[in-house]
Amino acid sequence: MEWLRSIFLRLSGAANQLQEKDEVILSQTRLLEELQRTVDDQQHTSDEQLRTITELRDVIERERNIQSTLIAHSVENAAESLIQELSGSVIQLVTLDHLSNNEAQEVRGTDALAIAMRMVRALEESGVCLLGKPGEMSEFDERRHEVVARNVVVQSGETITIKMPGVTFRDRIIRRAMVAPVPLAETQTCGS
Repeated sequence: MEWLRSIFLRLSGAANQLQEKDEVILSQTRLLEELQRTVDDQQHTSDEQLRTITELRDVIERERNIQSTLIAHSVENAAESLIQELSGSVIQLVTLDHLSNNEAQEVRGTDALAIAMRMVRALEESGVCLLGKPGEMSEFDERRHEVVARNVVVQSGETITIKMPGVTFRDRIIRRAMVAPVPLAETQTCGS
């Protein structure tokens, strides 16, 4: 009987070991299932984040397109407004030219100048500014001034006379003012 008991004890011990192993396997299976759920949740979260990023990119692109369209319309409206403002003056100048050249009528210079000054005011209202005035004295700045005479060298800071004003548009120089150096004798009498 002793042998039966020893077999029973061994079987009982083996059964206990199998039960312990089953419990370890069951515990590991639960951990794997929990890990799989975590991976699935993270994958779902990543997919949602990717969808959100894609949606945000689409929104940004739509907003860019809307802004581009609005800017284009704004520029078009500003240009149209300026053209409307200048068109009356242009028509008057063309008419004066026709009268002078084709119908032998005398055209007064003051009429043409008045029309031209209306055009200048319309441009100024649109953001165009004149850089200096003819006859005005200033210090030479190569960014804003261009010397009329090609063989004359003027140093930065030297006194110059503006012959023709320059043009700026929204603080950007479109055309530099045409200038000439002031002879030394004039600078001494002007400064005295």
